[in-house]
Amino acid sequence: MRCGPRAELNLALAVPRWAWRFCLRYLPVIGGLSLLPALQRFVVVNWGSTSRPGWPPAPRCSCWRCASCCWW
Repeated sequence: MRCGPRAELNLALAVPRWAWRFCLRYLPVIGGLSLLPALQRFVVVNWGSTSRPGWPPAPRCSCWRCASCCWW
């Protein structure tokens, strides 16, 4: 089966066209999933606490010698 140059060109251009449409179709999903960790980090950095829930608060200094003066 032989094809002309015009048919080969159309077939060669169909692949990037399909790939572009595929990427555009799923761009909102990919973008939305990428924004979740970015939004979480933004919230934690700006309004998050320094310790995990149920854990003691972070020390005021880094000396660790006496717990009575270093803890909030």
